[in-house]
Amino acid sequence: MLSVHSLIAGTSLGLEGAAGTFVVILIAILAHKGFAAFSLGVSFNQAKLSPTQYRRLLLFFSLTTPLGIILGTIAASALHGRTATRFEAIFDGLAAGTFLYVATLDLISETFEDLVLRWGKFFSLGAGFSLMALIAIWS
Repeated sequence: MLSVHSLIAGTSLGLEGAAGTFVVILIAILAHKGFAAFSLGVSFNQAKLSPTQYRRLLLFFSLTTPLGIILGTIAASALHGRTATRFEAIFDGLAAGTFLYVATLDLISETFEDLVLRWGKFFSLGAGFSLMALIAIWS
């Protein structure tokens, strides 16, 4: 699911026509790509994957965002007017939706299954949401 999200987020970035919004989306992708890779690595470790499987899957994950950017750029050059705006809006929505899906249903639920430091996790989650809300208000 993280790779699907990365592909869609990259496509959204490639479709972006406004330079200011492009930079905001790029910063958002860069801000959470490292955390997503870390989370994926932890999942791979828990699944006890072989080093070869680990490297192949991590390589695949790392290529999905650049592939999405290429696909989005190609689509943006082929689309014009309202159609381009609609595609951009659809992929922005898909990128946000897949981010929320991965965060809430995959990562957060797994984190709270282990009852150790449950309140610390809860407050960290709240602090993260609050920080993202402040960034959204600021931008």
